[in-house]
Amino acid sequence: MGRLIWCCLVLSSAVYAQTQAPVLSSVAVPRKSATPLAASPATGGTGIVYTCDPSVQALSATACNILNTTIAGIYKSAFANANASIYIKMGSPGVFGNSGWSFNWFGYTDFQNALTASATSANDALAIADSVPAVNPYPTDTIGIVFALQRALGLSSTPCLPSTACYDGTITMGSSSEYYFRDGVISGDQFDFFTLVEHETDEVLGTPSCGLGCGYSDTLFPPDFFRYHSDGTRSFAPGTNDACSSADSTNACFSLDGVNMLQQYNNISGGGDAGDWVTNCGRPRVQDVAICSGTAGVDISPDAEILVLDIIGYALRTPDDFNQDGHPDVIWEEPVTGWAQAWYLGGPRGASVTGAADLTQANPWNIVGVGDFNRDGAPDVVWQDPVSGAVQVWYLGGSGGVTLTGAANVTAKNPWKVVSVADFNRDGHPDLLWQDTATGFAQIWYLGGAQGTTFLGAADLDQTNPWNIVGTGDFNNDGIPDVLWQDPATGAAQIWYMGGGVAGAQGSQVISAVDLTGPMTAKVVAIADFNMDTHPDVVFQDPATGAATIYFYNGAQGTTPAGTAPLSGENTWHIAGPH
Repeated sequence: MGRLIWCCLVLSSAVYAQTQAPVLSSVAVPRKSATPLAASPATGGTGIVYTCDPSVQALSATACNILNTTIAGIYKSAFANANASIYIKMGSPGVFGNSGWSFNWFGYTDFQNALTASATSANDALAIADSVPAVNPYPTDTIGIVFALQRALGLSSTPCLPSTACYDGTITMGSSSEYYFRDGVISGDQFDFFTLVEHETDEVLGTPSCGLGCGYSDTLFPPDFFRYHSDGTRSFAPGTNDACSSADSTNACFSLDGVNMLQQYNNISGGGDAGDWVTNCGRPRVQDVAICSGTAGVDISPDAEILVLDIIGYALRTPDDFNQDGHPDVIWEEPVTGWAQAWYLGGPRGASVTGAADLTQANPWNIVGVGDFNRDGAPDVVWQDPVSGAVQVWYLGGSGGVTLTGAANVTAKNPWKVVSVADFNRDGHPDLLWQDTATGFAQIWYLGGAQGTTFLGAADLDQTNPWNIVGTGDFNNDGIPDVLWQDPATGAAQIWYMGGGVAGAQGSQVISAVDLTGPMTAKVVAIADFNMDTHPDVVFQDPATGAATIYFYNGAQGTTPAGTAPLSGENTWHIAGPH
């Protein structure tokens, strides 16, 4: 029997000072082509589908399209099985934002078995072992699971589609607020409409908590199993919002194991939902109790909302996973003929070769990146002509993810080199990072459109640098790709942590930097989270022998060595990605 609950958020007018990175001088934008090749339309699951009430359309003519492209794309890029049908409308003045969603009750054993069967990452395994063990840690045997999460866990197969007037949840936005629709610059009294929608979308997907009561006695929701006091104990009662950085028995913290406190939950009755984070306008999150005014472009984060959704049952999508087994794969390329092959990886640390498949047996161009450009859930590859600099995306799919389904040009001629593929502006579309090999200048090309190859704008990353950009990865888990550089003379590697939310230049500001390695003879050839611990790992390849090794990293800044694993012995081919 289903039950309906409404949850809400509040808005904060708190304004905080932001430290600005130095302004970088402009450089010439690399040329682009206006004549892309025809390509196949995107395919895949329903993902998140928003149906907009006319009241939303009246407020913004573009909001519904952005919801079903950019925002839905963020969830689809993050998860392989986050599917929900959501109706969104405007409410009365004074109602800031709330979501209504239904759930069913399940016994603990059913929940624990389903969660165990759905585990795909190291974080999943840790969370289940320490927080959702075979023996229920709580006296209650009543677990409330929302409809969308039931489907993800395999507890229900009933679809919910707008075509049948079925909705997993309803989001109501307050009509008295000043909203920012990510067009232009946000003002100090505006609230990012799409951040608020993501907040409520997370709740429809299953992030609420019964930590402060939820109207049903002896009921817990899945996130409650990861709700701890910072002294490692667990109980459900209003208390304090004392910091989770020191031992305390009155606060509430998000933790996979009861030892490492990752985020802070609200634990004050009447101060917001129990499933929301304590508001921090200095580092805002989507699920904060209060959404801060004047703050633009905050989306679900890998170390916060995405992590919660992951451990309660949604499967993280591995962006470089060609055979869709949950592990990143690598692409090899033969330097003379251009023969390209995918190596499927797996095993406990993601370093075991489980198979291989050809992409092509001859191509004079070079593979320079991997990303899901048409957002069909399958990685695509980016090729660049070493002579003209022309760039083209190959859309891939089929069994093993190596079947060519279409292609599109990004640019017809360019003297710069594509050095990485990453989503710098967090709009759900991969962007290109270019570097001028002569001057060291680097620049982001923001891409979008139905096939992901429409040029939307560009932003300088830095001025000149004698080092080479060798890839990107979110090393500090703040949701923004960071840039890895390598000194061509010594082989030393350094991470530039990126940020910045200015429209048209998102993710282009250098916030800080830290060394990853000292001098190395091996070259960085790939970056991916091979052991699935949410921290990027780095593949180094010996230029003399071709032998390749994965270096694992973790820690708050993603620079703590965590061991190595051989990927390949001597090999005349070179690894072309992902990076």
